[in-house]
Amino acid sequence: FGLAAASAVGGHPGGLAVLLPLLTLPLARPLLATVRGFSAPRQLNLVLKGMARLALWHGLLFAAGLAIAGAPGAG
Repeated sequence: FGLAAASAVGGHPGGLAVLLPLLTLPLARPLLATVRGFSAPRQLNLVLKGMARLALWHGLLFAAGLAIAGAPGAG
């Protein structure tokens, strides 16, 4: 999340497009709540699955944002 925000604030061309990964923040909230309050280690297996989904969507949205904004040095 930090890299996307830094790119936008740091003057990356098309800066707002690289903020697309922030749309994945709602996916992170329930995972964090589960980790903070887990009572059995088996509960963390579901968190691992959710983290994989979060990483996939975050990566896809970040790549899309870079493609929309135009990758630095391209052109």
